[in-house]
Amino acid sequence: MLFNLISAKTLFLSLAIGLVGCMSPIYAQDATQVKESDEEEYVTHKLRFVEFSIDRIIPIQTFKSSINTNLWSGNLRYLVQLSKEKLDFIGLEINYTQIANDSNVFSDSEVKTSSNFVGAFFTFRHFPNLYFWRIEPFAELAIGPQFFYTQTTTSFFDVDSTNDVAFDEVDTGVAYAAGVGFMLHITGQVFLTTQVNYFGGTSVTYLVKRDDQFAFPLDNFRPETSQTNYIKLQFGISVSI
Repeated sequence: MLFNLISAKTLFLSLAIGLVGCMSPIYAQDATQVKESDEEEYVTHKLRFVEFSIDRIIPIQTFKSSINTNLWSGNLRYLVQLSKEKLDFIGLEINYTQIANDSNVFSDSEVKTSSNFVGAFFTFRHFPNLYFWRIEPFAELAIGPQFFYTQTTTSFFDVDSTNDVAFDEVDTGVAYAAGVGFMLHITGQVFLTTQVNYFGGTSVTYLVKRDDQFAFPLDNFRPETSQTNYIKLQFGISVSI
């Protein structure tokens, strides 16, 4: 009887050990497959950001002497992560800035003149392995063309007449930028972005408003030629997509 009991126990333990031995490789294989699946998903997913900001432009050096005022600018940027292993991004930035404007109403039309410039920059952004709380600092470089133009639009009161648009002064320069900033995580995929950049630009010719005494708006503008160096303070929203 005792022998039979011992034999039964021995048989039970052997079956249990064999079952655990068979399940262990299966469990290990499943865990490995899950890990590899997660890593594959992580590898294929790269971060992308769309950013919009309102910028304050502070002209310096000869650019400051020419326009003698600070400017506001709107900026749109798209960034793509280069590699999953590093937080390095490349992107494209488009911005619009108005230097000055003037308008007047005549008996048959309204005439508006504005001096503006548009920038299109290739950007590189690097996030160092440094962050605290919800804040992640970064450094950024950019280079690209800037298009300076003056536009006069005549809007006729006669509904049968079409508006007339004329470009009075057009010039193109190249600018480069270097700056630092940080992203503050707000919620979900939304961040606040703040940065300061130095922009150095080549010499271009543009129109600046100098007078108010002439009826036709364009007559109140004068050409200036200078380098276009300025400090840009950016405050915006970044969304991960």
